[in-house]
Amino acid sequence: MEFDIDLSLVGCSCLTALYTITMPGVDNTWDPFKYCDASGVGGHYCPEFDVMEANKYAFQVNAHSCVPTSSGAFYDCSYQASCSKGVYSGTDSYGPSTSNSIDSQYPFHMKMEFHENATTGQFEGYTTTLTQGSQELVFTSGVCDFLNNMTEDMKRMVIAISNWSSGDMSWLNKGSCSEGCNTNSVVSVFSNLSI
Repeated sequence: MEFDIDLSLVGCSCLTALYTITMPGVDNTWDPFKYCDASGVGGHYCPEFDVMEANKYAFQVNAHSCVPTSSGAFYDCSYQASCSKGVYSGTDSYGPSTSNSIDSQYPFHMKMEFHENATTGQFEGYTTTLTQGSQELVFTSGVCDFLNNMTEDMKRMVIAISNWSSGDMSWLNKGSCSEGCNTNSVVSVFSNLSI
């Protein structure tokens, strides 16, 4: 999966996300548009793979596996920190500065490669590549057994895009900024999405 993204107007503590979810939740087959995610927004849980959770100070990838019930509905969604990877302003060459490999004041290209175990066919990792002109940043999960649990889920996920913020965004900010999100000015632009 790859796309171009402009996060120049997505500030500290704001989040633009492109992710995949197994929407609708199994307990909502009567409504094919009923939203679900790993946080249970709207009361319905389902597996979620965050291809991008980002603002101009941070860019991260995260996976949330959920436990299915006997009916096929989900509960107890979790993630494994070691499988979550990202780049952050002040510690990596990403952020709103011309001295960075990826200057988030300008659009850049994002590519996500999903890795499958050649023997078992299970989902086992990913590589994320951010490109801007001749500059490139690459980060990878390596082999992550936690992702095995999502193998079948990944085959039936849909794409969702959202902008949001909450009271505590320290998990995303990683110390690179501390002010709150001005939700009135959040504008993110996706283009050239291909799978």
